Amino acid sequence: MNNISSKQAFYGLLASLALALVGTGYIMYWGNAQLEDRNAQINEKRLESQELEDKTTRAQGLREQLNELSDIAQISSDVLPSSKSQENIVGELLSLASGRGVTLSSISFGGGGSSTNPETSQAKQVKEIPGVFSIDIQTSIQTDYENILQFLEDVEENKRQFEVTDISIAPIAGTPDQFNAQLTLVTYIKP
Repeated sequence: MNNISSKQAFYGLLASLALALVGTGYIMYWGNAQLEDRNAQINEKRLESQELEDKTTRAQGLREQLNELSDIAQISSDVLPSSKSQENIVGELLSLASGRGVTLSSISFGGGGSSTNPETSQAKQVKEIPGVFSIDIQTSIQTDYENILQFLEDVEENKRQFEVTDISIAPIAGTPDQFNAQLTLVTYIKP
């Protein structure tokens, strides 16, 4: 049998301990590399999950917006006239003015898109609502300030849905309580 001296046993144990320490260090290095890879994969999955949540949130917002727009499209079909009928527009404005004892000095329609359809000539497509067109109208009145305010209130409450987009009020020279109001209105149609 081989006799192992205590010195040889000590060096053998030391070598075994060194190998164990090197092996443990390697295993810890390998384990750390595996954990870092797993951490990178988890972070990547978290980012993908966050992107999916963001897309889902945007999709829900777009769905709500689509529902609102479909409601607007339905309401616009119910409320807006199907023809521009400039005679009716002029008639309604004259009726509103005469109800306040005001005379409209002029009524003119702004130019719109170049359409071959007579119902959409002089009208512009409203970008936010498909199938709805706007018509610009310019008019002016001369009256006292209170009548101007009342006329604007009547225009606002009119069933035709006029919208005042610009107004300019100036005093008339020589008559301190009389004013000249230049109005730009928009009305809408859905032909």
